[in-house]
Amino acid sequence: MFIISPLWLNQYGVVLPLGPWEISIAVAFRIIFLLGAFLGKISGTFWLWTGLRTLAITVITSLLILLVVGAEKEPTPSAVSSPSPEAPTTTSPLRDEQVAVPRGTP
Repeated sequence: MFIISPLWLNQYGVVLPLGPWEISIAVAFRIIFLLGAFLGKISGTFWLWTGLRTLAITVITSLLILLVVGAEKEPTPSAVSSPSPEAPTTTSPLRDEQVAVPRGTP
């Protein structure tokens, strides 16, 4: 609930110093650090190192996810469709771009 609160605040018109996504990510990283520090405290180890280690694992995992998802999102040349050169085109009255007209259409 705390992590998505900047998104809610932005939706209700509250002005935030950064974008809501960036603040949500920062809140999530802070909560993960605090959970790691709490784990260090109850396990009897130095809380700062345990919190930093947990945060480092989180950052590495996030970067790996971005790397994998970013590689999957790149468009391939065959995925980009364009009208065939012999298809007649016309200007759409709603847009300033050329659109293909199906054959047999007046």
